Amino acid sequence: MLDGEGGEEEGLSEAVEGEGGDVSEVLAEGGEEAALPLAAPAPGQDPWLMCLAERPSSSLPSSSPTLLLLALNTETGVVLHDAFLDPSTQRHELDTRLRSLQPLEFLLPEEGGAKGGAEGEAEGRLSAPSERCLATYLREKPSVRVDRMPAPLFAPARAREVVESCFAQFCREEGTGTPVVDVEAGRGEEGSSLLPPFLPPSFPAPCLAVLGPLLLHLQEYGMSRLLLSRPSFQPFLRPALHMTLDGVTLRDLEIFSTPRGLSGQGGGEGGREGEQEEGSLFWFLNQTSTSYGSRLLREWVRKPLMRKEDIEGRLDAVEELAFALPPCLEEDGGLVAGFFRAKGGRRARGRAGGRKGFADLGTLVTALRYHKIVPRRLFLLLQTLECLLLALPPPPVLEAEVKSSLLRRLLLSLPTSSLLQDVRAFLSLLHLPSAQTDDKVHLFTDPAFHPALSRDLALLQSLDAELNAELSVARRQLANPTLTFRTLRTGMNSSLECLIELPKKEAGHAPGDWLLVNQTKDLVRFHTPQVLRTLGRLLVAREETRQEGDAAWARYVKEVDERCGGKMQAVVEVLATLDSLLALASIASRPGWVRPTYVEAEDEDAGKNEGSLRISIRDARHPVLDHVFTSSSAPTSLSSSPGPASGVVPNDVDLGVGLESPGSCLVVTGPNMGGKSTYIRTVALCQLLGQLGSFLPATSASLPILAGIYTRMGSNDDLARGLSTFMVELWNAGFILRKVQATGKEGGCRGRRQNLVILDELGRGTATYDGMAIAEATLKYLARRVGCPVLFVTHYPQLGEVCKAEGKEGGREEGLWVKEDGTWKPKVKAGHMAFLEGEEGEEEGEGGKKMTFLYKLKEGGAARSYGLNVARMAGMDEGLLSMARRKSRELEAKFEVMMEGGKEEEMPVDKGGQVEGGRAAEEQEEEGGAGREKEEEEKDDAEEGEEEEGMYRQLEVAVGEARRPGREWSQSEGVCATAAGCADVTDCAPREGEGDGGEEE
Repeated sequence: MLDGEGGEEEGLSEAVEGEGGDVSEVLAEGGEEAALPLAAPAPGQDPWLMCLAERPSSSLPSSSPTLLLLALNTETGVVLHDAFLDPSTQRHELDTRLRSLQPLEFLLPEEGGAKGGAEGEAEGRLSAPSERCLATYLREKPSVRVDRMPAPLFAPARAREVVESCFAQFCREEGTGTPVVDVEAGRGEEGSSLLPPFLPPSFPAPCLAVLGPLLLHLQEYGMSRLLLSRPSFQPFLRPALHMTLDGVTLRDLEIFSTPRGLSGQGGGEGGREGEQEEGSLFWFLNQTSTSYGSRLLREWVRKPLMRKEDIEGRLDAVEELAFALPPCLEEDGGLVAGFFRAKGGRRARGRAGGRKGFADLGTLVTALRYHKIVPRRLFLLLQTLECLLLALPPPPVLEAEVKSSLLRRLLLSLPTSSLLQDVRAFLSLLHLPSAQTDDKVHLFTDPAFHPALSRDLALLQSLDAELNAELSVARRQLANPTLTFRTLRTGMNSSLECLIELPKKEAGHAPGDWLLVNQTKDLVRFHTPQVLRTLGRLLVAREETRQEGDAAWARYVKEVDERCGGKMQAVVEVLATLDSLLALASIASRPGWVRPTYVEAEDEDAGKNEGSLRISIRDARHPVLDHVFTSSSAPTSLSSSPGPASGVVPNDVDLGVGLESPGSCLVVTGPNMGGKSTYIRTVALCQLLGQLGSFLPATSASLPILAGIYTRMGSNDDLARGLSTFMVELWNAGFILRKVQATGKEGGCRGRRQNLVILDELGRGTATYDGMAIAEATLKYLARRVGCPVLFVTHYPQLGEVCKAEGKEGGREEGLWVKEDGTWKPKVKAGHMAFLEGEEGEEEGEGGKKMTFLYKLKEGGAARSYGLNVARMAGMDEGLLSMARRKSRELEAKFEVMMEGGKEEEMPVDKGGQVEGGRAAEEQEEEGGAGREKEEEEKDDAEEGEEEEGMYRQLEVAVGEARRPGREWSQSEGVCATAAGCADVTDCAPREGEGDGGEEE
């Protein structure tokens, strides 16, 4: 309990129980046009309103378009801006932003219709690929609202005029005069355009094309002032500060959502018909007690850190809160024990506890900054802040007891004394009963605060006195001392007041000048002439008083905002940070979680130390599954998922980072449902948690700091875009290869940051040989030329043979081996998910072999994928399984004979960068059939040669080996043959215009 001074309030818990609410509800109470028509956000989800437009990036018709994006958080007032190239037909960059922010409303240009082409583009209309990307998102989230505005409003010149006009109007309303804006200067080149005064210098000028329509849209709801008065513009992502998690990675790793029906209901491989937060990483991490803390934690998960000092600072704070909480925060009535209720709140009650019992300060402060807040909400905000500031320890105590620099800096940054003084001053002006009923007329205790309101209240009192005097006259006239005025309601908001009501038998005693109002069977109602005249004046005075009450309240809100709004916003940000840190501390205090350490190569000696960078985790566990399988309160829908009977089986992780690191690529094989996908997700989630500043589910962990995580998992087509499953698969793989090539190449050769790449069953969407060739070429390309840590899941046992080649001195696999401590070690290693295999049926064909999964990664590749075991588990017909088993044995025998017979031309073989070989003319005779004739064999060879040509083209697309202008490639030697004479293509710095923004081939 937090006690205030003087004993006026028993404590914060009783004062604010159940208050706060959704921002739309709070704003709606502040005025008729206050609330945007947004769908209700999920708990912890920010209400983003996204405005999009598109424009050609250059005069070339084939150039990639530039997408212009503004996303407004209608609760906090934060505006994210972005102007980015999206060369892919799938709009991968746009999809990443949609998955990250999950907007609840879109503001878009009207669709082109018959006006397509250049005219539509110039007006900002979205192209067909962008519209299809949005349509895909909207199918998954049908409650999202879409508003279309006339396309000419998105034209740069027109949008600029709108922005300047709105800002000028705002300045006039605020009494600051009309700003002088050089409109003509803003119509030249983009680089020389002048931004309106309320925009920061870093704001990209092209985004004015979406700012204008956004301001017009907000004006309809009276919410444009926050954007104009105290804007908080931020870029969508700062690559130097935050790890990159694209939309595909967010989906594949189930960061924010999982498919509905985890037990098999709903959603299939062909698409995600619906999503839910339950079961996701954020669902597990979200142990926050406040909605604004939950929103900040979501932002942290979306943007993991990339600076070691930032990560270590956050970990220091988490460790102190989890294991060495300062006494000044822990004692009864202290900040943590009181406001966050660490001992009796949501963290102790579990996930069903919700967030009731806390005033949502973030929502209330936002309503204050919009000037759309009612008295009881503002009184609640001031009262909550007073209790909170009183509970905060004094600065000397914080300095002495808080060890974490981050915690100390946060707590000392609170404007305790000045804000507390202002809060108490404003609270003293309010009358509590009137505030609780939103009575603005009788709200203020100081008559001098708004003299006009005081005069009107005095007039009302005098008019009431006149009515009472007239009632006394009526009592004497009727000789009835108990006579009172009656009020008759005539409608929802109308009534007849000051009626003199008499029984019908006494109506004759009424004076002749009384006016008959109405009568019933038993009653007659009158108005006296003087009452009628006074009532007319009273109604006018009441309306004037109501207007003055609104004016007095508007003045009060404005003064509170001007004097305390910024400080209150700072308090909310500090509390959100503390709440998020406490959530991570709650996770860190779980048994079996450990603080990771970080290893970075020195910038000045990168080549020497590059080989020492490794992802090294001992006994790593999947964080969500670890909670699900060990928590007695885990939801049934999750705990019923297949997995080990007791807890998650831990696995070790050891991946090199860099071209000079052995074991940077791990080929993971094993039976279906053996735990391969869980293993690779575990590695990725542990790396993400480490850079988030969280403890890890492991016994020890040493991590590098990576620039991003890129995944290609699952299998799905995209019928809306006309893309097959295999095309989507190859496009994603090609996108990853381009991204990891471009990361960190400023200033020369190898970048300082690498990426974690996860490829799950690449190549399975086509014929076996084609898929195998694509998978092997991609794996070798990443190992030879990129050097990033790679987890490569496959059912092709032959990929595990890559690591069995002899060392560099043998000359078989140039570039796949590195020398460490005088010993040649492979870059590619193989592992498999262990299992036990035993006979279930006594006779051949009666059920086959039974599999027992161990979920443990072992060295070496698996010889088979054991897909028939999954068919048996799925309950397929035994007769069908027996036939499939016999056929599988025949095909395995043929393959073994083919490989042992030395017919290497049957398989595509990588020889120094060129893929050569074809199938031999000879084929094994089919059972009971005759051999083929020579003419048929030659015909088959010709057909297969054509197939191989197509395979090579697919390989080139998958690997992304597009020849760049001015460069000649010698594929057999893998070197750059330009005049620069680089020793290896990986040492070449990108040319101007190359890299991430290049056009898709």
